[in-house]
Amino acid sequence: MEMDQDPKGFPKPLTNCQLGRIASPGLAFATRFKTLRVWLNILIASLALLISLPLLLGCGGGPADWIVFRADVGGYARMELPPGSEVPPAAPALEVDLDADGRPERAVLEGPQVRLEREGQVVWRSKPEWRVVDVAAGDVGDDLRQELLLAMWREDEGGVERSQPYIIGYRNGRYDLVWGGSPVSEPIYELDLGDVDGDGANELVVLTGLYGDAPGTPARYLTVLGWNGWGFTRLWRSEAGRYRQLRLLDTDGDGILDILLQAEVPSS
Repeated sequence: MEMDQDPKGFPKPLTNCQLGRIASPGLAFATRFKTLRVWLNILIASLALLISLPLLLGCGGGPADWIVFRADVGGYARMELPPGSEVPPAAPALEVDLDADGRPERAVLEGPQVRLEREGQVVWRSKPEWRVVDVAAGDVGDDLRQELLLAMWREDEGGVERSQPYIIGYRNGRYDLVWGGSPVSEPIYELDLGDVDGDGANELVVLTGLYGDAPGTPARYLTVLGWNGWGFTRLWRSEAGRYRQLRLLDTDGDGILDILLQAEVPSS
């Protein structure tokens, strides 16, 4: 290491930095290693956050595949969607003849509210305090009358928002609430109505989750219910999974509706 000289020809005193380099040649390396370790820890923490973020947001899991649940002995058998089958997109509106005049009304879910239109005029609208998440239409009670079935949330007496099913129908010359179910133990995310077991009566098919699930979390259970005259009775429930996009469609041409939905493959 060369030393600078002062004007009189004597070597200049070494600075503290120079002394440190002479006395401890490994100090600079140790400092660099410590800095590298700090950045490595930051990188590891960032990667861990990226991996866990989908789970925190309720969107974890691998790609979703369409699967079929078909009526079978003792319940419903899970199987793959037949090759070449096309799953129609969700309809932007439902047509249902609530007043039985041969001219169907049009039910539109827009945001958290439902409106019912007849010949272009709004004839009924859900209440502002109802937060509707899905709508189905059909003959709920097997009495040849068409109704509108809502999966909705509203606050209970304690101010806690709970999931409830409601039925809207046409009675005594007006569109109105004809049945209001009590809050359910598992919130309803999606619902549809149709004959999925071939008995000639419609079943209520729902995707349910758990209270406290983050918004956008896939449903945990597929459940089939039947009307018992004053409410719904559970007929069958699937094993726990991650389900979305409920559809009812006859995929094999046997005249019985199959239950279609997307099931996320758990991440490994």
